[in-house]
Amino acid sequence: MTPVPLPFTGILPVEGSINQYTIPKYQREYSWNIYNWEKLLEDVEEYGDGQGHFMGSIICVTEQKGAGSLQTYQLIDGQQRMTTLSLLLAAIYYAMREIWEEEEDPEIKGEYFSDMSNVGKKLVFRQAKNIATLGATVSDTKYNYFPRLTPSSQHNNALDYLYILYECSLLPKQEKPSYLGNRRLYKAYTYFYEQLPESFDEIKVLIDKINKLHFIHITANDYSDAYMLFETLNNRGVPLTAMDILKSKLLSKLTNDIDNAYDSWQNILSNLPEDASKDRFFRHYYHAFNYRDDIKIEGIPKATASNLIRIYEKLINKEPQAMLDDFVEKAEIYNQFIEPEEYDGELAEELLELDRIGAVPSHQLLLFLFSLEDENFKDDKDGCLLEIVQFLQKYYLRRNITDTPATRSLDSMNMKVISYCVKVIEEENLITSSMIENFMVDNKDYPVATQSTLSEYIKGDLYYTNSWMCRYLLIKLDSTQHSREYKPDLWMRDAKGNLVWTVEHVFPQGENIPQAWIDMIANGNAALAKEKQEEWVHSLGNLTLSGYNSKLSNKPFSDKQAKSIMSIQKNKIEIGYKNGLALNKFEYENNGTVYNLSSAPEWTIEHIKARNDVMGEQLTELLKFSTED
Repeated sequence: MTPVPLPFTGILPVEGSINQYTIPKYQREYSWNIYNWEKLLEDVEEYGDGQGHFMGSIICVTEQKGAGSLQTYQLIDGQQRMTTLSLLLAAIYYAMREIWEEEEDPEIKGEYFSDMSNVGKKLVFRQAKNIATLGATVSDTKYNYFPRLTPSSQHNNALDYLYILYECSLLPKQEKPSYLGNRRLYKAYTYFYEQLPESFDEIKVLIDKINKLHFIHITANDYSDAYMLFETLNNRGVPLTAMDILKSKLLSKLTNDIDNAYDSWQNILSNLPEDASKDRFFRHYYHAFNYRDDIKIEGIPKATASNLIRIYEKLINKEPQAMLDDFVEKAEIYNQFIEPEEYDGELAEELLELDRIGAVPSHQLLLFLFSLEDENFKDDKDGCLLEIVQFLQKYYLRRNITDTPATRSLDSMNMKVISYCVKVIEEENLITSSMIENFMVDNKDYPVATQSTLSEYIKGDLYYTNSWMCRYLLIKLDSTQHSREYKPDLWMRDAKGNLVWTVEHVFPQGENIPQAWIDMIANGNAALAKEKQEEWVHSLGNLTLSGYNSKLSNKPFSDKQAKSIMSIQKNKIEIGYKNGLALNKFEYENNGTVYNLSSAPEWTIEHIKARNDVMGEQLTELLKFSTED
């Protein structure tokens, strides 16, 4: 490696050797924002009178000589700074060109053109077509054009940048990318343009300060050396995530086939669409497979945010290609748990239910089980997995309602189940759903809540303590009546992604109780009505699901019962408790008479209590483990 102190004018010289920088396609997209742009301009202004502000190191891999004096580099670290400075220069060139075009004095116009041309040469190197060239990015009938910087292709960065250079009149016609103005490159370019001084002379002062910006230019002969410094010398950019660092370490070990390695990495990311799922996958991967000799790292029993990079540094150093291949395979399996709606079949439907429950910790156990061979199961693998997922639904529903076992114990609990399964397989026995259920339910280290405790939670003010689980249980009760003829989609979302069916409090939950409700609940006693509201309003017995909650709101009970119709996404949704929803026809007994929400003549605390007891008992029964009496 050769570190060389250089001013910015030496990074992009306009005479002698012409440096050209290409950001590899596998680098992350441009991520600087207005805070970074403002800080850059402040640094340029504040330190521009002396040696110039120190911008840190940029790390490059020397490639080959281009056309004539063109020297090309792969930019491994420094892309955010180099891209931002190039966008600033593009804005400056555009502003200078506007002033030049309006100038009428030929002598001044000539001086302007010379200064403007030097800025343009820092952005695009142009060469006549009759000269032998290598790798021109853009051509017309007369010239080949070489942008001095080529951004990564991520998130349209490269195409956006070429269009900006065209807009500055530095390149021939380029197609305008769709939604260009919504992306960061163009936002940065327009931001800088708006901040520029209005006079040509003041712009020249700014250019001089930019040219004085100081760098350490580090040139490596191969990618391995360059990536060794990547995460430690990112002095000024947006901080690297664990995924950035893992990617850089993998690619640094696979430089002989870096394009295929990058494509494999992209395959992993495509199966982990949310940022949270990426780091979680790598934690769960380690927990699922650290029983294997090639995965286990002595002294690190569990993956955490603080040791994740250390774990994977060690794993990648062992067998980088084998690890990458395994990540690809396991990420495809993991995708079934985080995007179950993209798959078909009964197992996918049950995984979707598990996802709705919020059973993310189960993914590490499922990753292990789904990765096993068919012969590791006593019965049909898919059938066994189906039963296990159905059991996990009950387990995590009960856990999320009662908070037992505690959240902090769930990773360790799943790892203990995995260790148990490994032992079963090593003893040449076979996996069954009942085996896993018995182990998890009877585990003394991570005990589950008893049925009586579960019943207390369900019959308590469940909406107040856990509104999401409360909503799920209401849908669970309704689903017990589903048939071919009756199966409403209570998970429907509107055009904005909001749930259409929401929890409705029959006796209103608002602070100001309407007089009609004070009269019905407490015979006109406002203080008593408030007391009863605090005690019972959030219980299951006082809740249902409504297609449009605010339409019912604080209305009298008889108005809430009355059926009306509204249209959502071209679907007719009937609201009001006489809408035929099974949940509203759920029967309970009060004073020897059977009622339901749609038929009750009034809504009193006695009705709420009676309905709450019946709903709680049925749900407790539905969530019973097969090992319980």
